[in-house]
Amino acid sequence: VMKNHYSHLKGEALLTATVEENVLMQLENLETHPAVISKVRKGEIRLHAWVYKIETGVVYSYNREKEEFVAINEVQKQGDPSPITI
Repeated sequence: VMKNHYSHLKGEALLTATVEENVLMQLENLETHPAVISKVRKGEIRLHAWVYKIETGVVYSYNREKEEFVAINEVQKQGDPSPITI
């Protein structure tokens, strides 16, 4: 998948894309677990896809509408408290 969709990326950019894809895949896996499905449907939990960059200390949150990870501080600036709920 990574080679097909991200063949134009190299080095750090490819690593970032790989980490982000892995986070989204793990979230999809969680969404198939019966206990998780039940809690989400009841509104007892919400799932989020976040990536933490150790080098910068910035947390990125997946925005479904934009289909990209956005720095949480950017999300807060926009005044939207939960654009990252999956």
